[in-house]
Amino acid sequence: MARLLKQDPVLRREFKERINKKVQNKKEQMKREMDEELPAVAAWVAKPLAGLFFDRINAKNMEKGDAGEFNVFLQAKMRLSDEWFVFNDVVVEPEPGRLTQIDHIIIGPPGLFIIETKAWKGSYSAYKDNWKYRNGTEWIKCKSSPTKQNTYHVKAIAEWLKGTKILSIDAPAEKWIVPIVVFTRAQWLKTTDCSMPVFNGISEFIAYLKAKAERYLGQDDIERLTALIQYPTLSKALRQDQIKWFGASEALLLSDATENNQDTSALEVEERIQTKVSSVPEYTEGVTKNGKRYVRIVGTMEQATMVYEHFRTQHPDLKPPRKDRFKEGMFFFYIS
Repeated sequence: MARLLKQDPVLRREFKERINKKVQNKKEQMKREMDEELPAVAAWVAKPLAGLFFDRINAKNMEKGDAGEFNVFLQAKMRLSDEWFVFNDVVVEPEPGRLTQIDHIIIGPPGLFIIETKAWKGSYSAYKDNWKYRNGTEWIKCKSSPTKQNTYHVKAIAEWLKGTKILSIDAPAEKWIVPIVVFTRAQWLKTTDCSMPVFNGISEFIAYLKAKAERYLGQDDIERLTALIQYPTLSKALRQDQIKWFGASEALLLSDATENNQDTSALEVEERIQTKVSSVPEYTEGVTKNGKRYVRIVGTMEQATMVYEHFRTQHPDLKPPRKDRFKEGMFFFYIS
């Protein structure tokens, strides 16, 4: 089973705030256009209804996307071996102020795979990254191109990783940074000469990963890549030459030192990392026979609490970790 890793939420929170602001601006723009095009009384009646309709459509589209992304994540976690690492919903900052959101990043010996998930229904065709969808008997150009969108993600990731200066992978980036598009609900799909693999269905995509025989990344490469993605403050400090690479075990300490984007000097970061001796705790996730999700930690209560606090950012109602009654040095908590 592949290992699931979660990114520290600091960048995701900022990205979400920006998206919410854009959505709100679109909603306000729609209302302003109604004011201009409708008589005052009609606009007064129609605007609240239009606002509710806008919110419902937006929420419905998000639910479809979330469902498709979760299915990809779940299949990858369950069907890949433990040499693979899976990230869901990753935000990177290739340059100050520019944030990029990626549906999934999957890392294993064959490379780093950047996954763009599309929950689009219907029939689609693409030629050299130009996409069309079928509407009755007509083919209409899509407003966005999934492959072009993911090409942008690849450039952002490559730029972001290069800036950290801690990777020494022999193969060129285009060999081990691989973009992929996965359709989860399309009834028909055909692509010709696109810039990346496109799969109609999750099973095809997982089979592709499992068949990859190349070994571009060693254990040390994977450790560095997962740490950089997991802790945005680590990559930011490395790109700004605040610190030297101390290893993945210090990544969480740097995340603590620069939490919430606080202004922290290079000297303060160095001191906190060098004086604090805790290592990043390892944990596993699973499901009980009754279908209850759990997280298990081997180590100390302090380490269990660190993992608990990490999960609590996404699940505020979590109950604190408990010591296993039968196994020494093991702790767990449930995710409702």
